[in-house]
Amino acid sequence: ATPSASLGSEETGTGATTSTEEKLDVLVGSIRIRRDRPSRTPRVWSVEPYARPERRETAGRRRATPPVRNYAKLRGVDLASLPSTCDPATRADIDAYLARQHSNQPSDIPFEAEPRRERVQGLRKHTAAAMVKSYTEVPHATVFLDVDVTETLKLVQDLKSSAKDGDAPTFLSLVARAVLRACHRVPTANAMFDAAAGEIVYHPHIHLGIAMATPKGLVVASVDHADNLTASQLAQAITDKRERAQTGTLTPAELTSSTITISNVGVFGVDAGVPIINPGESVILAVGTVRKKPWEYQGEIALREVLTLSVSFDHRLIDGAEASAFITAVGEVLEAPGRALAG
Repeated sequence: ATPSASLGSEETGTGATTSTEEKLDVLVGSIRIRRDRPSRTPRVWSVEPYARPERRETAGRRRATPPVRNYAKLRGVDLASLPSTCDPATRADIDAYLARQHSNQPSDIPFEAEPRRERVQGLRKHTAAAMVKSYTEVPHATVFLDVDVTETLKLVQDLKSSAKDGDAPTFLSLVARAVLRACHRVPTANAMFDAAAGEIVYHPHIHLGIAMATPKGLVVASVDHADNLTASQLAQAITDKRERAQTGTLTPAELTSSTITISNVGVFGVDAGVPIINPGESVILAVGTVRKKPWEYQGEIALREVLTLSVSFDHRLIDGAEASAFITAVGEVLEAPGRALAG
């Protein structure tokens, strides 16, 4: 017999296996180990095809991340109202839903997908270029002053009641007269800074510019030699310029010859403004609207007619002291105009 058979006989007493499993002795080194060897009868496992579990649908509920749910809440959208294909729901789904809702609802306001564009040309183009040039090249500074104009308004009413054929000064023409007098006190207000020549140019006459709103945009109409005109003549000249500005019949010379400008922003109901200096000038005066305010008058508090003046100036040739002197001079005349102002 072979060694393995002999070992098997000694262990079992027979030399053959009578059970369903074979008994094998294995000699490992000097140690005898018996190992049961399973029968080679194959086992058959029945495997059923994998079936994906059905998703449990909650009626009307859509999956979504917390940020998307919060976004839907802010936009007033119920996620359950989204189509069933929007699962999980996204911001894009919410925006698309809102767009569909908007398109399905009638509205008196036309929906514009794109912003409307308008070409800048003509007067608007010229004004835009002039304002950019002035604001970028001229170092602007502005001072303000509140003024009691009660007496000036009374003077306007008195002159209007006594004038014939409507030949009476207006409030704006009296402001113009105050500006003309202030220019004589502060000459640099009627001057310009010539950067190319490195000089300050003092104008021999005062060509008073009046800023005017027109259907086509802002213009500055010049009343030439305004320092030679009375308050009534100034009123007539300003009225003429305003009428022709509205019809667009002012000449180029009338729109470019001013040496100092007044902007009456008070007609729009605003209290004050920070005006931009007209190119080629050094000062512009903005006049705010007149309002009744508590004011010290003759040692007591009284309800007076008050407005705010603001002066923007070219800081290259006018210092703060000169600008303050100029606006104060205008204010002093408007507080106590006297009949000499209207003459």
